[in-house]
Amino acid sequence: MRRALLPLVTAGLLLAGCTPGHVDGPFPTVSSRPGMKGTSWKNFAFAAPAEWTEEQGTESGDTYWKQAGGDIAMSGSPTGITECPKPGNSTGYGTAGTRLKESGQTVASVRSFHVPGAGGALRYHLTGGRLGDDVRLQVWTRDCREQAVLDIYATGEADRIADTLIVENG
Repeated sequence: MRRALLPLVTAGLLLAGCTPGHVDGPFPTVSSRPGMKGTSWKNFAFAAPAEWTEEQGTESGDTYWKQAGGDIAMSGSPTGITECPKPGNSTGYGTAGTRLKESGQTVASVRSFHVPGAGGALRYHLTGGRLGDDVRLQVWTRDCREQAVLDIYATGEADRIADTLIVENG
C-alpha cells in the first residue's frame, strides 16, 4: 500500500501543476498601469517600464531589466532574511555615510516608505563606486522572513516603480 501511495501523491502534484519542493503561486499581481509591465515573485509584485526587457541571471539568480540599448536599468531578487531590516542592522544596508563593501558605493540617504502589505520598506540613495549612482528599494514581509531588493540604475524611474510595489504574506 505504501509503495502505491508515493506514485499517486506525485502524480497528483504533477497534475495540479506542482512539483515536490517547488513553490508555485498564486503570487501577488499588480494592476496594469500605462507604460508598465508587472512582475510577480513569491510574496512580492511590482511593475517596471514596459520597454525594458526582463532577463533571468544565470549565476547570480538575480533578475535584470535592460533598456533598449542593452544597459542594465534595474536588477533584483527575493531572498530569505532572519530579522526585520533596519538601516544599521545586519539585514539593512547602512545609514547615511556607510560605504558598501560589495559595490564600493556610499549610502547618501535612507528613508522608509509605505508599501501595501509590507512589514516595512527602505529607499536608499547610493552614490559612487563601480556601479555609479542608483536607488535601492528593500521591502520585506510582515513576518520578516522574506525580502525583495531592487537596484534601480535608471534612477529617474525609481519612484514610479516604488509606487507599484505590493506585498502579500502568503
